[in-house]
Amino acid sequence: VKWLNLNIHDRIDADERQIEALGDSQSMLENELECLRNVLDHPERYVQVEERQMRLSTMNVVLDESDTDVASDIAFALARLSGVPRINSAFMLASYARDDMSETRIDFGYAERYL
Repeated sequence: VKWLNLNIHDRIDADERQIEALGDSQSMLENELECLRNVLDHPERYVQVEERQMRLSTMNVVLDESDTDVASDIAFALARLSGVPRINSAFMLASYARDDMSETRIDFGYAERYL
């Protein structure tokens, strides 16, 4: 158990040294705000969005355009965020008529049982 405790204490000491190297909370906040300002000043450096189109079979397998199987052409946007970690995310904007929306309501009394 001693070797485990030493390892944990060493790790805590290393973490504390890293936190001290970052500076006080005011300078950390200023650094975060500076990073945010850089992103907002030059969003093209950090966010790229491109339109993509794919042909999907009924089993959601990507097909070549020349394939004659039954398929649907799907158009979507692909967003790339070049931060840490890098993120790729596909999304599709959609709208529904209010009449098409489900009337289902959340039963908070039922959900409360799990809290």
